[in-house]
Order: sequence, then C-alpha cells, then structure tokens
Amino acid sequence: FSVPRRTSGNEQEGPTFLCVAHHSVRKGSLDLLEAWARKRAAARLVLVGAVSPEIAMKFAELTRRSDVELVDYSSDLAPFYARADVYIMPSYEEGSPIVVYFALAAGLPVVGTPASTSGLVEHGVHGLVCEPGDVEGLAAAIDRMALDGDFRQAARRAAEERGQEVVWERSVAERIDVFERIAQDRTHSSG
Repeated sequence: FSVPRRTSGNEQEGPTFLCVAHHSVRKGSLDLLEAWARKRAAARLVLVGAVSPEIAMKFAELTRRSDVELVDYSSDLAPFYARADVYIMPSYEEGSPIVVYFALAAGLPVVGTPASTSGLVEHGVHGLVCEPGDVEGLAAAIDRMALDGDFRQAARRAAEERGQEVVWERSVAERIDVFERIAQDRTHSSG
C-alpha cells in the first residue's frame, strides 16, 4: 500500500481525519459523529464507505456539517489516505482491520479503540486509544490530535515506523522463519 507524500491541512480547516468503513453501530460511526460535534478544534472529517440502514437517518442528520465530507464507496483508497493527517476508527469490535494497517503504512497516526487498533497502536505513541462508546474521550482525542501539532507529528513519525514493521513482505518473511524453525526442531528431535 503505497501513498504519496502529503501536506498537512491548512490552518483554517485544521487537520483532516479519515475513516474508511461500512459505517454502522459496530464501527462506532454514530459515536464518531457525536464526538465530532463536541470537538473544539478546527478539523475536517472524511468518511468513506456505505452506511448501514439501521443508522442511516441519524447518520444523515449528524453529517450535515461543512467540516464533514461523505464518499459513498471507493476501491481506490490511496488518494484519501494521502490527503489525511489522522486516521480515526472508534469500533466496538473488529478482527484485524486492514484499514488501520493502511493508515500506518501511510504514516498516519491513529485514533481508535482497542478493537480497531488491534494492539498495533500504542496510546500516546502511534496515536490515541479510547474506550468504545466514550464520546467525550473521543472528542478529547480529536482535539488533542488537531490542536497539538507537535504530538501529531511525533505520532506520525512513530506510525510511519510502525507501518514499516507491518508490511506484507515482512509478515510473510517472519512466518516463513517460524515454519522453518519448527521444521528444523522436528528434524532434530526425530533424528
């Protein structure tokens, strides 16, 4: 997942936060929008993906803001990651969301929950980790990322480094190494 270098958001609009998901209760989409309404900082939110019918009415109501952009669906996500400054995903449950791997690969600090960050994001290092359903905590995390440029840049650098650790090639090489060691151990123990 290769993303070209990007520039930070302008001072008037603030940083751009990105969330790519099938927006639903499980993804914390309504929590995100409620936190977005409570934030103090200037910032933009780009939401990419379809919206589940069960939240569609409330979602439409909460996204009628000039600082929120909706994109229904895109198979080409790189341009969205390229223009973002922060990735945000307050999920209640996840497997291992590839969109967070993409964010780290793109050098984006992440605001998320333990479910969405899957142990990849250390709180205060690669971004900020909030409890699911904590709308006030999420709003505070948005404000910190938006208002503290030094922290955001340090988290961006840490996210970039972390992104290099979780690339497919490295993951495959590590798994091959494990399988080779297991095979060697079995060869040595049977001989």
